[in-house]
Amino acid sequence: MRQVNALPIASQSADGSSWTWKHVALGAAGVVLVGVSSYGIYSYFIKPDGTVSKGKKGRGGKSSTPKNLTEVNSDISTTKTALESAVEAKMRGNKYFKGKMYSKAVECYQEALALSGAESSLKGGDTTQGGDLGGGEKLASAERATFYHNLAAAYEKMEKPEDVVRECSNCLKISPKYIKALSKRAKAYKSLGELEYAIQDITAAALLEDLANAENMQLSEVITKELSEKKAKEKYASKTSRPSPSKHFVNGYFDSFTFNIFDCETPSEDADTSKGFLKAKKLFEEGDDFEGVESACSYEIDRVGEESPFYINALLVRGTFRLLSGAAKLALEDLEKVVNSPKSSALQKSNALIKRGSLHMQNQENFRAMADFEQSVEVADESVDAHHHRGQLFLLMEDNERCIDEFNKCIKLDPSFDQPAIQLCYANYKVAATQRDLIKANRALEEFKDILKKFPKSSDGHAMYAQALADAGQPTESLAMFDKAIALCPENAANYVHKGMLLLQLKGDYNAAIDLIKQSIEKDPRSDFAYEMMGNIEIKRGDYSAAAKAFEKSVDNARFEVEMERMYFLYLSASSWKYVKDNYGIDVSTIIGKAMQ
Repeated sequence: MRQVNALPIASQSADGSSWTWKHVALGAAGVVLVGVSSYGIYSYFIKPDGTVSKGKKGRGGKSSTPKNLTEVNSDISTTKTALESAVEAKMRGNKYFKGKMYSKAVECYQEALALSGAESSLKGGDTTQGGDLGGGEKLASAERATFYHNLAAAYEKMEKPEDVVRECSNCLKISPKYIKALSKRAKAYKSLGELEYAIQDITAAALLEDLANAENMQLSEVITKELSEKKAKEKYASKTSRPSPSKHFVNGYFDSFTFNIFDCETPSEDADTSKGFLKAKKLFEEGDDFEGVESACSYEIDRVGEESPFYINALLVRGTFRLLSGAAKLALEDLEKVVNSPKSSALQKSNALIKRGSLHMQNQENFRAMADFEQSVEVADESVDAHHHRGQLFLLMEDNERCIDEFNKCIKLDPSFDQPAIQLCYANYKVAATQRDLIKANRALEEFKDILKKFPKSSDGHAMYAQALADAGQPTESLAMFDKAIALCPENAANYVHKGMLLLQLKGDYNAAIDLIKQSIEKDPRSDFAYEMMGNIEIKRGDYSAAAKAFEKSVDNARFEVEMERMYFLYLSASSWKYVKDNYGIDVSTIIGKAMQ
């Protein structure tokens, strides 16, 4: 199968793009242009009332009187070929199009198609199939594709998307790489809600132009985002069960706080730990049944009620586990009750505000998130957790000055807490790297060494130091630190992924990177992060089918709707790239590689 790139006699489109005349020898009539024959030169002027002034300058040089369109059509010399007449009909249609007389333009384009069909042996067939075509057939086929495209353009102006899809499809049967037809059909599919077809067409159009058309690139992003949001909303709403977070994930989250939300008044020795909040506490301490924690708290809240001495504890714990499993709406309900209850202590309110703020961050509600983090400090200024998590927020926002200030407050309040001390080293390194200050950067790396001597068993500390070393251009030392981080905590799935991505970056070793990510998934089968990185690796090596499967797994394991939306965007992108590669032989990675050279 091959694409025939024939040039039409007149390559003007209805939407006003530039065109040039082509001389074509057509039998005994000699060299013919549209409107030119051996009988003279014709020019047509369509008046506002629809009549046509036909000026014929033959050997005598006299002009005829104006005639209406029907008379003009019947007056055309019978020596013209059907294709010449079809092109003339198209040109009249183009004038109507420019004059915004779209119904008249449609009639002309339909006439052109009828006339060209009489001459074209292809009858609108696909020129990419069969043997070599003669020059006349190539030109007829190319013109016919333009007629269909122009007809679709008129229907587009008339807001008839079904007709646009039909005529663009007819055009693309003849010329599969007709970019304007692809982009028009994509827009029509979008208006009809057929977003998956729209993505395929607009992606093909964008890649056929080597990603150089900004309008098509933007439309591709808009359509993909719209469908991602739709799919994520449907998927999230249809979930009948929530994934239970892994034991390591839960423990890691609780380790990021100094305040223990299970702390409560010491119950009597004969207290019943078989139900309610005390059962939830026991389950958490044993670490074998995190799923039972939420239901035990629900018993305390729903069956015992607000009179329970553990009511606020149960709300805060249940809200936390709902947050970790992705039940954002339910988590917010519990956390807001803790924030608004007069029975809540300052530390309980501060803890609930931190978690509510993180949910706002997940939903990309940054102002609401910032307000909650600010309030968490106001209600408990001596809370290490309030300053720590606000510092993390500033780190994400790259507000380095306030980030460093918050981490320093944490260290002053609790020098034994390893996380803010480690994150302070990382923040200092990032500041130095941003300023391109080599002395400060090396000093920050030395601070890392000192902190790790103080906290030698911190897996997170060694992992963050490894990332800083990689950024500093010390790959061997970085890999050694990742190995140490993995040895300290083999259950931390993320470190396998980080090491794999580093190996890919340094050595281009795809197989080693994939093997490490597979190890990560073995440690935590619900790691959406691992599947996301696997998908990115498959894209780098051009296996878009494998990439789409990995992103689909990431969607299945995403906890929040906004995470699903982002994963769907990647999944749809990979799927559309596979479609274009299979149907057009174009590889997006090759195009991006050229653009980066």
